[in-house]
Amino acid sequence: MAKRLPKDETPGKSNSVKTDKPLNPTYPDSSLSPEKVELIIQRIKEKFYDKDEVLEEIAERMLESNEWRDFLKKVRSRKN
Repeated sequence: MAKRLPKDETPGKSNSVKTDKPLNPTYPDSSLSPEKVELIIQRIKEKFYDKDEVLEEIAERMLESNEWRDFLKKVRSRKN
């Protein structure tokens, strides 16, 4: 199993408190701040996510995520 990356090194993990106001006006359904989105874009350009240990960590966190499970349920229900 891959070594866990520190929270601040891992995409998509937000430690912020939820409010009624969207963090990112461009993507109002996102829980990511504009700064976090910029960081992710920068890391994509630098190929940070092309490392096996990073991909494994992302996959593990997605599989553990309630949001991911909810998304899959919605997608599967559309197919029926």
